[in-house]
Amino acid sequence: MKKSIALLTTLAALSANAASTTSTSTTSASSLLEKLEASPFNMTVLHETGSVKNDKEDPAKINGFSTLNILYTGYKISDKDSVKLETRYTTEKSKDAEFEDTWARMVLSYKRGKILTEAENGIGLSAKAELRYYPELKSRAAGGSDGITRFSLSASKTLGKISLGATLYKALTLHNSRAQANYDSYNYLVLSQTASLTDKLSLSMIQEYLMYDNNGEADDSEALYLTSELGYSINNKLSVWVNAASDNTMAKFDGKIINTDGFVDKLTYGVGFSYSVF
Repeated sequence: MKKSIALLTTLAALSANAASTTSTSTTSASSLLEKLEASPFNMTVLHETGSVKNDKEDPAKINGFSTLNILYTGYKISDKDSVKLETRYTTEKSKDAEFEDTWARMVLSYKRGKILTEAENGIGLSAKAELRYYPELKSRAAGGSDGITRFSLSASKTLGKISLGATLYKALTLHNSRAQANYDSYNYLVLSQTASLTDKLSLSMIQEYLMYDNNGEADDSEALYLTSELGYSINNKLSVWVNAASDNTMAKFDGKIINTDGFVDKLTYGVGFSYSVF
């Protein structure tokens, strides 16, 4: 009996010690997270799973899925200046193709915010400079480029429960092989309109226009993509959304600028979340 009591006492002590250790570890982790949240550092993870439609016989058929995974780490230099590193990893699997995963890009950016503010100037204005690098050799070889440098100017305006945004980008290719290069540069315009349906629910419409400079060896190409997105903010850290995105809607045939043929059939769908770690 005494041995049993001694054993139970020992087990109780070990259990209490383990609980204390766990509690201490949890407290330490919580304390570290609080310090990081109060620091100039920040980290956000983003994930989106989307449908793939690449069946030539049936364009409307969903025959695969893709994922977009991004880790953002940043540092706030001042109230107006910040730097950020984006690391992007993608996957895709369709019925007639093997699983493909790609370390798609790393992007180092510097942002200058509050060049203009709505409070003082009636409109928000910011600027950004980016250096993009393609980590995988196959991507650099296929595109004849190690990456791009990109500069952008963003404007924003709030009208009651409607938020308007416009960003104009200019990108320059960092060639590694002129013969394999897909383009020298591109211009990219993104317009967005977001309606706050409730304090947590929003509906966004996004238009993306691209114009590529194809080295003078071919006609410059254009593309227009349209996206609708319904977003929900669970709290100040976690947001989720669902969206529907079009294929390239521009067409230079039959005298049409916007090609609506098969528009709905070519729509792809996605669901995702964004979580601010600190």
